Amino acid sequence: MNTLVKEEWLHFLWKMKRLPVQLKTTTGLEIQIINWGKHNFYSGPDFFNAQIKIGSILWTGNVEIHVKASDWNRHQHQNDTAYENVILHVVYENDAAIFIQNELLPVLELKTCITLQELEKFAHYFDSKNEVICTSQWKKVPSIYIHKQLEALVFRRIFRKMEVIQSRYVELQKEVFFLKIEVFFKNLMTKVNELPAIELLHRIPITVLFRLNVKQRTALLFAVADLIPKESVDDAYVKELRSEGVFLLRKYNVTPMDSSSWKFFGCRPSSYPTIRLVVFSHMLDEPNIFEWKNNERWIEWFFSLKITLPLYWKTHYHFGKQTSKTLLVTTASMKSLLIINVFVPFIVWQQTQLNLPIDFEKVIGILEKLPPEKNKKIDLFINLGEKPKSAYETQGFLELLNEFCKNHQCLSCQIGTQLFKL
Repeated sequence: MNTLVKEEWLHFLWKMKRLPVQLKTTTGLEIQIINWGKHNFYSGPDFFNAQIKIGSILWTGNVEIHVKASDWNRHQHQNDTAYENVILHVVYENDAAIFIQNELLPVLELKTCITLQELEKFAHYFDSKNEVICTSQWKKVPSIYIHKQLEALVFRRIFRKMEVIQSRYVELQKEVFFLKIEVFFKNLMTKVNELPAIELLHRIPITVLFRLNVKQRTALLFAVADLIPKESVDDAYVKELRSEGVFLLRKYNVTPMDSSSWKFFGCRPSSYPTIRLVVFSHMLDEPNIFEWKNNERWIEWFFSLKITLPLYWKTHYHFGKQTSKTLLVTTASMKSLLIINVFVPFIVWQQTQLNLPIDFEKVIGILEKLPPEKNKKIDLFINLGEKPKSAYETQGFLELLNEFCKNHQCLSCQIGTQLFKL
C-alpha cells in the first residue's frame, strides 16, 4: 500500500504518546518529553504548554506538527507571531530548515522512528468503504470501550439538538411557545418533510390554529399544504375538506405553498405527510400536548394518548388511495421518537436557559425506559453482534455512525483509538 501520510495521524501519535522512548532532533540532540502539551483544535500551534528537554536545556512552549517541514512556510507561520513560542517542530519528513527569529527550530523527524507499516494501519481504516469503518475489527474492541463511547455520544447528540433549538429560539425572537410547536411539528412530520413543515407552520397565524375546531383546522392545514385534490372527487369527506379549506384560505388571507415540496417516497404510509397533518390537527385539541413540565407524568400521559381519526383516514393514506388495512397512526414507535427528538432535548435546553442543573441521571432514565429504535442504521450494529436494549444505546449508535464513522473521525473515537493500540 502506498501510504499518503496525513497530519491528523501524526497528531494522534503525539497525543497518544505513541512514539519511541529514545528520540533525537535532526541535529542529534536527545529529546526528553516531560509534558506532551494540550491539543489545540483552533488556530495557532497544535499543542500548547508542552515541556520538553532538548539536549541539556528544558524548554516550555508549544509544539507544531506537519507532514513536511516546508508546510511551515506554506501555511504562512513565518508571518504569524502566534508561532514564535514553538519549541519543537514535529514532522514526518524534514525537507526544509525553519528559523524563528534567526534561530534554527529544533526538528523531530518521525520518518526515522515510525515504520511505514504503522502508518498503513491508519490508512486501512481511513480508506474503509464500510459504513461502520471498523466493521472487520469491531469484535476485537473490549465492550467497556464501546459502552464508554456510547455514553459520551448520547449526551453529545442531545447537546447538538439543543444547539438547533437555541438557534431557532434566537431566530424566533425568544417565542418559546411557538418554538415548542415548531420543534414538535417538524419532528412529527419526519426529517424528510422537515422543511416544508416549517414553511407550512409559518404561513398560518398560530392563534388561528388553536381557535379553529379540529375539522376546520385539518381543512386549513391541507389547503395551505396544497394537498387536497383540485379535480372532482366523489367522496363527501374530501369535498367538504376542499370547500372548507378554500373558505379559510380567503378568510385568513393565507397563501398556499407548492404541493411538490412534500415527499412521500421513502416514508412508511403511517408517516406520510397527509396522515401526520391529520394527527397534528387532532393533537392540538389535547390541552396537555405542550405541557412539558413534569417529565415522568407527561411521558406516561403521552404514551396513553389515543388519537381517533376520521373514518376516511382509517382506510386511506393519501387522497384517492385506499388501503384494505387499518392504519396505525399513533404508534408507540412514533411517540418514542417524539420523546427522544423533541421532549428530551427541549427539556434539557430549557433547564440551561433557566440556569438549572441538568439531571443527567433522569435523562438517562427516560431514554433507558424507551424501546430501542429500529432502522437500517441500527441494523448495521446488530449485524456486528450488538444487542441494544433501549433508546439510550441506539441514540449512541446513531451518533457514532452519523458523526464519527461517516466523517472518518476514528482518531476522536474511543473505539477507534483502541484499535490503533492493538
